[in-house]
Amino acid sequence: MAILGLREAQDIDLLVSKEVHKNLESIGWKKVNKGQKDNPFTYDVFEAHDNWDFSSYNPSLEELLKNAFYIADIPFASLEDVKKWKQHYGRPRDITDIELIDHYLNSQ
Repeated sequence: MAILGLREAQDIDLLVSKEVHKNLESIGWKKVNKGQKDNPFTYDVFEAHDNWDFSSYNPSLEELLKNAFYIADIPFASLEDVKKWKQHYGRPRDITDIELIDHYLNSQ
């Protein structure tokens, strides 16, 4: 969302393959426990996850890449996928983000 200017970001979430995720600790990333099924490796503002399983909408990396948009050859999850995930997660900040996403998509 931040890459499109919808709002400021506190961190940058990455979805990486299980192989990459497994290797992050060996290069200095720290594992944190943020909740059930949410144990990313972190480095500075980056959080690397090996799944999106912490809501009932949990597409695979391959599915997200299929729907991704690219900026400078870097894939970003589509706003449609982010919106679906946030609808299923349902935190108060997700509701606000859904409104921002809808406004952005309706203006395109």
